[in-house]
Amino acid sequence: MKKAISSAIVTLFLISGCQQRKNTVAEKEVSITENSTPAKQEPRLVANNAAAILAKKEVPVLCYHNIRDFSESAGEMTKTYTVKPANFAEQMKALADAGYHSILPDQLYDYLVYNKALPEKPVMILLTIPEQNNTVLAQPK
Repeated sequence: MKKAISSAIVTLFLISGCQQRKNTVAEKEVSITENSTPAKQEPRLVANNAAAILAKKEVPVLCYHNIRDFSESAGEMTKTYTVKPANFAEQMKALADAGYHSILPDQLYDYLVYNKALPEKPVMILLTIPEQNNTVLAQPK
């Protein structure tokens, strides 16, 4: 009989201890959610349809294939698709003097699709230089 009573007391003790632990965890979770500030939700962006994109003001995109020096004896393709570094610098200065601001492809996409603002007089400049690293030549000085 003593064993049965002892077993019952131990069992009740264990059950009540486990129950208290559950309540403590639940209380902590409630207090954490009550004290934390709700996350600010970004407004959901709605993409423009093709007609709205085509109706937007166009943005000039300049594409440079090669920026390097070449001789007068260079072939027609080289002369057509290559800009000498000095000429490239003059062109970039002319754009800056005229008030143009370069933008990134993501900015153009966000402007066209989600109506995000662009700077005044935007221009996107692409360097599609396959075999050489002309990034150094194209960097601002």
